[in-house]
Amino acid sequence: MHLLRRTGLTPTLDDVTPLLAMTRAQLVDWVFDYSPNPAITWSPPDRSWSSAAAIRGWWVDRMASAPRPLEERMTLFWHNHFATAFRKVGDATLMWNQQQIFRTLGLGDFNVLAKAVSTDPAMLVWLDGAYSTKWGPNENFSRELMELFLLGAGNGYVESDVRELARAWTGHTLIRDADWNVLGSTFDATWHDNDPKTIFGVQSNWEGTHVLDEMIIAGRSLGSMRLRVARHIAKKLWTWFAYPNPDSGLLDQLATMLASTPNMNIGAFLRAMFNLDAFYTDTAKFGLIRDPLLWSSSLLRTSGLSFAQSHLEWYLSELSMNPLDPPNVSGWRSNRSWMNLSAYWKRSETAFTMFQSAKQAAPTGAAFMAGAETLAPTAMVDQALMLFGEDRIAPGGATYDSLVALVGLDRTNTSWAQKENLARTLALSPEYSLA
Repeated sequence: MHLLRRTGLTPTLDDVTPLLAMTRAQLVDWVFDYSPNPAITWSPPDRSWSSAAAIRGWWVDRMASAPRPLEERMTLFWHNHFATAFRKVGDATLMWNQQQIFRTLGLGDFNVLAKAVSTDPAMLVWLDGAYSTKWGPNENFSRELMELFLLGAGNGYVESDVRELARAWTGHTLIRDADWNVLGSTFDATWHDNDPKTIFGVQSNWEGTHVLDEMIIAGRSLGSMRLRVARHIAKKLWTWFAYPNPDSGLLDQLATMLASTPNMNIGAFLRAMFNLDAFYTDTAKFGLIRDPLLWSSSLLRTSGLSFAQSHLEWYLSELSMNPLDPPNVSGWRSNRSWMNLSAYWKRSETAFTMFQSAKQAAPTGAAFMAGAETLAPTAMVDQALMLFGEDRIAPGGATYDSLVALVGLDRTNTSWAQKENLARTLALSPEYSLA
């Protein structure tokens, strides 16, 4: 259940039964098998703001309904890592195309992914690389490449490296049609600075994608930076799936695991990471709060609602995690930042609307916790826990007893909203707030 929750799947407890005979390694393989996921046949109709909104709805629905949702959790991870926002890019097609890069390359070699994103039109617009020329190198992308995407703040680079790397990235620009719509990206050699540049102490006529090759691929000239890159990426992946701030010994182990693959293969690293004993300790099991998208998409799966039926578009901005709109180039905050009075109140409003919608939606509404009101209070709570896939709330515990008391109170007051109130309260419980 811990692995399935962290990789995005929130099955009922009954759905888990066929998996119980698997070894850990077999279950990890099962999680990585995306073949049951439907083929992607949808695409945004145009480049407009309304199409960007449609992408959000489509994506959340896919997070909630995909049989193997790790694919979408990884797409979201890279969207958060290489954070790019529609509000500046201004083109839904570019945002969609970038999302496909994350989806198709996100479990492959990090070097291939990093080069694809670096020359992607959405990134060229977002961090001003499209107009970075030998006459005026723009440092925005080179700085964030060092500080956020590859190394982490202050980790092995100095200001001269940022300036020289900016020169190396000159010449990557956009292809536009007669109406100025972006069609793709290209490299204009006449815009590129061909003079020698010194990056990490090595002088060469560097070009940006070559710098990535030399930093990431084993045995290259900037190999001194390779383990630093591996350490940064491994830490972010561990933080996303396990818990923040792993100790130095574990982080060293994770970095070595990632660096041991020739081009830093993310899928191979994650398979190894999910097989580590450290991933199944109590520190890991109780060390991460569900982010708003994991929380809300899990509730969609539980309720059987679609994005549109739940009216989730009303709440994503207020939950502070609206897809295609990260707050800045650093991406969304994580973990404890999701749990404060304001955030908790917004989750309460979201859960209220969602389970009211679950009651009203047809035919889903008729099936949602069908007949629960006729059960004894403890049986009704047990049914809800099975549906929510919540094995961490057990009889005799404070949360379980509170849920049973809530059902009893509703019945004393002849409440017409017994199952909705139970679902809302369970969704806001301490246990369900944990990833």
